[in-house]
Amino acid sequence: MDTVKIDISPLAESLLLHGVVVLGFVLGLLLVVQLLREPRTPSSTLAWLMVILFLPYVGVPFYLIFGGRKLRKRVAGKRLSEESPQEIDGLFKCRVDSSRVIADGVAAYETIQQMLAGATRSIRIATFILKDDVTGRAILDVLTEKAHQGVRVQLLLDAMGCFRLSAARLRPLREAGGEVAFFMPMLHLPWSGRANLRNHRKVLLVDGQRAVIGGMNIAEEYMGPGPRADRWRDLAQALEGPVVGALEAIFAADWAFARDETPSIEWQSCVSPANALLIASGPDVPGDTLYDHYIQKVFQVRERIWFATPYFVPDEMVTRALGIAARRGCDVRLVMPARSDHPLADWARATWLNELVAYGVKVLLYEPGMLHAKAALFDSEECALGSANLDMRSLFLNFELALVQNVPQAVVETERWFVGLFPDCRPFRPQSGVLRETVQGLARLLSPLL
Repeated sequence: MDTVKIDISPLAESLLLHGVVVLGFVLGLLLVVQLLREPRTPSSTLAWLMVILFLPYVGVPFYLIFGGRKLRKRVAGKRLSEESPQEIDGLFKCRVDSSRVIADGVAAYETIQQMLAGATRSIRIATFILKDDVTGRAILDVLTEKAHQGVRVQLLLDAMGCFRLSAARLRPLREAGGEVAFFMPMLHLPWSGRANLRNHRKVLLVDGQRAVIGGMNIAEEYMGPGPRADRWRDLAQALEGPVVGALEAIFAADWAFARDETPSIEWQSCVSPANALLIASGPDVPGDTLYDHYIQKVFQVRERIWFATPYFVPDEMVTRALGIAARRGCDVRLVMPARSDHPLADWARATWLNELVAYGVKVLLYEPGMLHAKAALFDSEECALGSANLDMRSLFLNFELALVQNVPQAVVETERWFVGLFPDCRPFRPQSGVLRETVQGLARLLSPLL
C-alpha cells in the first residue's frame, strides 16, 4: 500500500500570512482607539490616522515607538507636596531674588565654570545635548574633579540628544563617584516607554542656591571658552532665590523617573510674594500648561508680543491668536533664523508665515547665523525664557521648562536683547511657485509628526 504524502507548506504559509494580516488589523484597530482617546490637536490625530490606516506596516511600528503623548502613570503620581496641589499641573508660583540674562556663549561658559568651581555640596545638571568636544570635555573634567572632592554630582542626559556620547567619556566621572542617568532610552519594549518624548530641559543647579536655565546645550555651538564666528545665538539666565527650590524639585522628579526611583525632595510653596511662574510642561502633567499660558497672554496683551524661536511649527490656534492680536493693533513680532539646522521645519513654517504676514504680523528672519534662543516679551510687564520652541514638539511632546517673570530688570534685559537682534534681521516675504507651494504644503501636512 502506497504512502500518501501531503505537502502542508503552502497551507502553513497561507495561514501564517493570514495570521499576520489579522494581527496587524487588530493591532492597528487598538492603536486607532488609543489615538482617538488621547488629547491631541485634530491635525496631529488626522496625520497619525492617515499613516496607520494607509501605511499600516509603517504607521503601526512608528506609533508604538514614537506616537504616545502623555505618560498616564506619571501624571497620576506627579504631585510633589500636599500643600501645593497646583504643581500637579507643572505650575510653580515662586520668587526670583536675582536674575541675569546671559546672551553670549563665552559669558555663559564662564558663568557655569565659576558656579561649578564654587560648589561645595551638590551639582545637578540636566541637558538635552552634551557633546564630546572642547566644551563638553571641559565641563566633564570639572564635574569629575568636584566628585573627587566629595560634592554630589548628578548628570541627567537625554538618551536621544546624547546618543553619540560614548560610555568611555563618562567613565571618569562615574569612577569618581558622580552619578549619570539617561532619560527615556531610545530602544524599549512597546508601551514601556516613548522614544518620541524627549527631555529638552536645560538646568544647572549648584548647592540648592544658584541656577542657570535657558536654551543652551553643553556643546561648542552653544557656549565655549572663546568666541566662534559660527556660534549659535542663544540665551541663558542665571537665577537665585526660592525659584531654585522649585527647579530642584523638577530635577528630582526627572531624575527619579530616569532611574525608576521615588523623588527624594519635596517642593515647599513660596511663602514670600511671588514674582515669577515656573512652568514645567510635558508628558508628565495632565494638560499643556505652557501652551495654555502663551495663548492666554496673546489674548490679554494690549501693546506688544515679541517671540523668538528657532523653529516655528504651530497649530491653528497659535496662528489665529497671533493674527487677531496684530489686527487689533498690537505690535506682534516673530523672530527666527533665516535658515535653521532643520530644513524640513523651515519648509513647514512657510505656509504659517504667509498667513501671519497677511494678518499684519512682523516676521523677522535673523541672517548672521543660527538663532537658537527661546524668549517672549508681553507688553512691558512680563517676559519668558526657557527651553521651549514655538512648535508643536515643544508645546505638546517634549519635557520643557520656561520661567515667566514680571521682574523689571528681567523685562528690560529681555527687551534690550530683542532690540539688539532687529538690525540683523530682514522681513519675511512670501514666495510663490507651484513646486515651492506644493513642497511647503506637504511639509505642513507632516508638521504634526515633526
